[in-house]
Amino acid sequence: MMDRSRIMTDAQGQTERSIDVDRRAAARTMQTRQRRIIRNLVTFAIAVTVMLMLSLAHRDSQAVRAYHDGLAHLPAALKDALAHGGLPANLPPPPGLSTDEVERWRDRLLYLRDNVKKIGDHKRVAVVYMDHPLNLFLRADGRHLILYDGKEFERVWMTEREVRERKDELAIYLGPDK
Repeated sequence: MMDRSRIMTDAQGQTERSIDVDRRAAARTMQTRQRRIIRNLVTFAIAVTVMLMLSLAHRDSQAVRAYHDGLAHLPAALKDALAHGGLPANLPPPPGLSTDEVERWRDRLLYLRDNVKKIGDHKRVAVVYMDHPLNLFLRADGRHLILYDGKEFERVWMTEREVRERKDELAIYLGPDK
């Protein structure tokens, strides 16, 4: 016959082992949940970062394209004006702009019509350029310019570094060097 105290001890040991197994199972479940939460947070952060980068890249390309398109008519218009006696006193605006929009468009550009006379001293000169660089997030900041080589007007995009390096060659003034 078994002793009652021994039965109690076995029952308590069994209960303690059961509680210990339950604790380990709960700890394992908690670790699994923590890993899942961390994995989901990392996945979310990566997805948000990718979406942000795509959004910024799209914003950059839209900003560059908007100014590029706003100058699309100028090479032909300036060439035609030069062929018919000289460059106009004011830049011809893009079609479809209101009076206020034309003023804002002209305020953003510097027009150096006398630079066409400097073509003997330079290979290419800037006749029109943006007064400030276009600030971009993922690409180098830059400016659109209308260059003249003695025959043709050309619309180009240059990084701000390139514009600053070539400012004397292009016969433009950008203010004091930074």
